[in-house]
Amino acid sequence: MKITLFFTLLMMSTFSFAGWKIRNSVVDERKDGTYELREYNADLVPVLELDEGSMLVSCSLNGKKCGPGEKLFLNGKLPEKFGERILNFSFRENKNTTKVKLHLLPASFPYFKMAGTSVINKPLITAVYQLPIQLNSSEEQGCHLLILSPKGELLFQRKINEQCSDFRPHDINGERYYSYQIVDQTEISVGFFGPRVILDPAMKPVKTVAYGYDGHEFILYGLDHWLGMEVELGRMISGLPYLDKRIRERKDGKILFDWGASDYIKQFGSEAMATSYLASFQGEVVGELLHLNAIQTIGDKGLLISLGMNGVAYLNKETKKIDWVLGGFNDQFSLRKEEHPVFLHNPWFDPATSRLVLFSNWGFGLAKYSRVLAYDLDLKEKRVKKFTELRAKDELVMIQGSLQLTEGVLTLSFGTKEKAKNDIVEMKGAEETWALSFGKGRHVYRAYRAPWP
Repeated sequence: MKITLFFTLLMMSTFSFAGWKIRNSVVDERKDGTYELREYNADLVPVLELDEGSMLVSCSLNGKKCGPGEKLFLNGKLPEKFGERILNFSFRENKNTTKVKLHLLPASFPYFKMAGTSVINKPLITAVYQLPIQLNSSEEQGCHLLILSPKGELLFQRKINEQCSDFRPHDINGERYYSYQIVDQTEISVGFFGPRVILDPAMKPVKTVAYGYDGHEFILYGLDHWLGMEVELGRMISGLPYLDKRIRERKDGKILFDWGASDYIKQFGSEAMATSYLASFQGEVVGELLHLNAIQTIGDKGLLISLGMNGVAYLNKETKKIDWVLGGFNDQFSLRKEEHPVFLHNPWFDPATSRLVLFSNWGFGLAKYSRVLAYDLDLKEKRVKKFTELRAKDELVMIQGSLQLTEGVLTLSFGTKEKAKNDIVEMKGAEETWALSFGKGRHVYRAYRAPWP
């Protein structure tokens, strides 16, 4: 007896298992013995078939009964609520009953290719998105929140039906929370601006921070306490407008700390600034003079900040003054030409060793290639004791490449990718140990490593 269930999938192929098979589909077996359908859309109808002599015992979709011939998807769309669909069925053959669990993934799930073996024993957390101009007429805007094991196994996925980025973990009193940034360019024409959505340990949305936040950075201390970036309209003495990006710490609705581009100008002078891009904001064309794109908290009193274009600065929270600057127009370390970073992202500083590591982009040809740069600093004498550079092979990233440092191993992510062949690369020293590619037109702004669940 042959039992057939229908659901929508993408690729024409057959995957056979003991007692059952699926045609017109892509099926992977997970480490826990369950299975996942990794791609589907409305163009083909995948078919679940049981071997001759088998009898369907039970079938349920997300806890609701299903049966032969039932269509399990409507144009490949998930229900409005968050989460993945799960199809459970069991069949009897020769007096033996087999139970099967299938994880059914969204229509636009980003299939990926993996190379190598990760040496970091922590899952990878990221958001995969497409730029609106790259979407086909049949594709919906949105992004996917993903958590993958070091072996590339899917641990969590969620389709967000809005443009989003920067899916990251947070620790609040020993509990793991997450957040991601909704990208809304109605107020500012360029950048990662919009509300920040916070998820609890069960991955349920518990709060939306609705201020005009810049998604480049968000550090969560509690559900009503965070450090992030906001924007205001600033003006030069000449009256020319600029985007005054600000670092603000808020708790229970009160501002505990506030520092931004206007404060930098007061300390160093506007003539030493560089416009990283032009944007429209509050009805005016403005230049962003200080492209803050990363913050690292150092103890209770220090913040390491990326000046985006070409510099790193250490900000003293008590004095609200910059203690030192490496790179850029206000470089205090007398960097040689080859030591200057370009369009840098995610600098990381170890105060115990005074070692600074950052990702330097290709920058439209301003550099010969994309690099990871490391500086061993003498902060007292303001000099570089040792300079080191690493290259990820065949990866040429224009402006959005960034890094995370975990257990001494680098996880690099390449943003809009440009000429890079991968989206994420893991490097231990000069060795490329692991690489992920989500294919043409899909992008990863940042990737994090943290335990799950």
